[in-house]
Amino acid sequence: MKIFVAGAGGFIGQNLIKKLTQSTNHNIVALTRRKINFSAGKNIVGDILKSDKWKEELQSSDVVVNLCGNDIARKWPRSVKIELQNARLKTTEAIVRAMNSKQLLINASAVGYYGYSRDKTFDETSVSGKDYLALLAKDWELKALSAIEKKCRVVIMRLGVVLGNGGAIKNIVGQKFIGGRIGSGKQYFSWIHITDVLHFIKRAIDEDEFYGIYNICSPNPVCYDEFNASLGSILPRITTMKIPNMLLKMSVGEFAETLIQGQKVLPKRLQQLDFEFTFPYLKEALQDVLAKV
Repeated sequence: MKIFVAGAGGFIGQNLIKKLTQSTNHNIVALTRRKINFSAGKNIVGDILKSDKWKEELQSSDVVVNLCGNDIARKWPRSVKIELQNARLKTTEAIVRAMNSKQLLINASAVGYYGYSRDKTFDETSVSGKDYLALLAKDWELKALSAIEKKCRVVIMRLGVVLGNGGAIKNIVGQKFIGGRIGSGKQYFSWIHITDVLHFIKRAIDEDEFYGIYNICSPNPVCYDEFNASLGSILPRITTMKIPNMLLKMSVGEFAETLIQGQKVLPKRLQQLDFEFTFPYLKEALQDVLAKV
C-alpha cells in the first residue's frame, strides 16, 4: 500500500512515518518543508502551495494523510492569521484537488472546532463554536470533506492536545504557558497520547468502517488543576503558582482564551467502536512521555 503523508516533518508526522515504515507492506512518501532523516521511504521537500512536484506521488497513492498546519500557540496578528489559514485551508484544497477517486484521505482538525465552554461536554454531534479557531477548524474540515465528491473515503481527526516526546510537551516542561495554575483551574483540558493517535490512523487505514469525523482525545479529560497535580507528582516543580490572565494574554494573545476557558471533549464515536486506548488516563500518559524527554 502506498501512503502519502503531507506535513510529515511535524511532531505527529515524524512519529507516523516511523510507525508506518515498520511494516514492509507500505511504500511511504513523506512531504516536508525541510529534509528529514527518512531512509525507509521517499522524502519530497517542498511547499504544496509553491510546487507541483508532489502531485504525481499523491495521485499514485492509496492513502493520503494530511497533517499540514502550523503552531497556533502564539499571538495572532493579521499576518499570522493569514499564515494559519493558508497552512490549513489552501493546502487541504490543493491536496483534494489533486486527488483521484476512491483514495482515502485522513485529515487533521482540532477539538477547537467546538469553541470554549467551562460547563458543556462536547462530542461529534455537537455544533461548532463561533470563535476564530472554531471557524478555522470548520472551514478546514469542509475543505477535506469535499473529497467525498470524488468518491473518496474521508476521515477527519479532531485532535486534542497531543502528548509525546516533542510537540506540546515542550511547552509543558518548558513552562511556556502551561505548568502553573491557569484561570480558575476548573476548566477542562482534552488530551491524547501520541501512541493512541498513531493507533487510530493505522486502524483508519486498515478498516473501511472508519469514515467521517472522530474526536481523537482521551475518554478521560481532566481539568487544569488535575493536570498540574499529575504533572507535579511526576516532575518536581512548582505547579500551584497562578498565572495571571493578563500575563497569559500578553504572551499568546487570543490563544489565551483556549487555556482560560477550556473544553471538555469526549471521543463518543471511538467509544462506540470499542477503541482500545493504550493511555486512557493522564498520569500514566505523562509518566510515559516524561520518561523519554
